[in-house]
Amino acid sequence: MNQMEQGNTTTVKGKLMTNSASADNKLDFKASIKKENEKRPSNPKQVPVSSVAAGTAPLVHQQRRYSKAQETRSNVVSLRGLIAAQRFSKEFKERAALRAKKGNEKPQRQILTIINDQVPSASANPKERFSCVKAEKLIEEYLAVKLANAVYHPVTCTNLTKEICEEIKVTLKKIAPPRYKLICNVTVGNKDREDVFVASRCLWDPYADDFMSHYYENQTLFCVVTVYAVYFE
Repeated sequence: MNQMEQGNTTTVKGKLMTNSASADNKLDFKASIKKENEKRPSNPKQVPVSSVAAGTAPLVHQQRRYSKAQETRSNVVSLRGLIAAQRFSKEFKERAALRAKKGNEKPQRQILTIINDQVPSASANPKERFSCVKAEKLIEEYLAVKLANAVYHPVTCTNLTKEICEEIKVTLKKIAPPRYKLICNVTVGNKDREDVFVASRCLWDPYADDFMSHYYENQTLFCVVTVYAVYFE
C-alpha cells in the first residue's frame, strides 16, 4: 500500500511538473509576441520591405516597377502630343500667312489701249456724246435744293415726282447734244426700315446711247433719279 501511494504521488508530481512547464511556455510565447508587436511600427503603410514576409516582397517591387513604367509612358505620350500640337499650329500659321500674301497680291494683267475703236456700220456715230458726268452733277445740286425740306406723304409725293421729272428734263436739255432724246424715271418712297431695290433693263446702242443714276435721301423720304439719253437718227 505504501508503495502504491508513493507511485501515485510521483505520477501526480509528474503531472504537476508538466502542467507548470506548459504554462511557462505559454507565458514565454505571449511575451515574444508582445515584443514583436512593440517592434513593429503603428502605421501599416510604413512597414519596411525587410519586415514583410518573403512571399509578399516581390509583389511590392513589381507594383512599384509597374507604376514607374506607367509614369514614364504617360510622360512620353504627353511630350509627343505637345510636339504634335506645336507642329500643327506652326503649319497652320504658315498656311494662313501664304493665303494672306496671295490675297494681297494683285494679278498682273496687261493693260490694252484701244487707239482706233471701230464703230460697227449698224451703230450710230454721233459727233458729240451725252456727258453723264455733267448730268449727274446738275441732278445732285437740284435734288439737294428741291428735297431739303420735303416730307413724305403718299398724295403729295405723286405730284412731286412729276415736277422733279419735268424740271430735270428741262435742266439736262441745256447740256444735251443735238438729236438726243431724254427719258427720266423718278422714284420717291418713304424712308422706313424697308429696303427698296430699283433696277432697269434696256436695249440700245452702246456706241451712242448712255444713262446715269443718282440717289438722294432726307429724314423722311428717298429719291432715285435715272436718266436715259438715246440718240435719234
